[in-house]
Amino acid sequence: MLFESPQQRLLREQRERYPFAISYSHTYTLWYQVGSIGVLAGLFILCSPMGIAVYTLLTGRGLPGFTLLVMLFGGIIVMLFLVATSTMLLINRKGRQRGRQLAHVLDQQGILTDGVVIDRWFSYDNDGASDYSSSYLAYRYGSYEIKQIVSSWTYLRTRIGARVRVRYLPSNPHIAHLEDRR
Repeated sequence: MLFESPQQRLLREQRERYPFAISYSHTYTLWYQVGSIGVLAGLFILCSPMGIAVYTLLTGRGLPGFTLLVMLFGGIIVMLFLVATSTMLLINRKGRQRGRQLAHVLDQQGILTDGVVIDRWFSYDNDGASDYSSSYLAYRYGSYEIKQIVSSWTYLRTRIGARVRVRYLPSNPHIAHLEDRR
């Protein structure tokens, strides 16, 4: 934040100190994968001979030096695109598998306990092309304080001081999630 009061700075620092609960969100990983592939596909189209041809047709003018460079190295660009896409898909697949395993272990071996919401906040970011928002709840159960991204429905209906149900692994209490989330 560019201009923040001392109180805002202290609050931001406190929120950054909460560890994230480790949980699995199928929606998040699916959108991450779709978004990653979309970004790579866009870069591929822009840097491929086809992208140059489309640009030339749409604008009526070419980019002579860039066109020549892409024509000479088009095969390398295509190969790099395929390697990058394959790598991202493989990494994301492993992350989803790990997330599913954690969710399964948590469902099978997790213990339900009561917790209390100790903080809540909304984060907003604009990268110039898209708006991003996230809703957070920080909660305490036992001696652990955890933050978790939650749906807007859960965020809107949960206040500081509210009692919540938390499922966690006794062997690693940071593997947890709110039980009443949507």
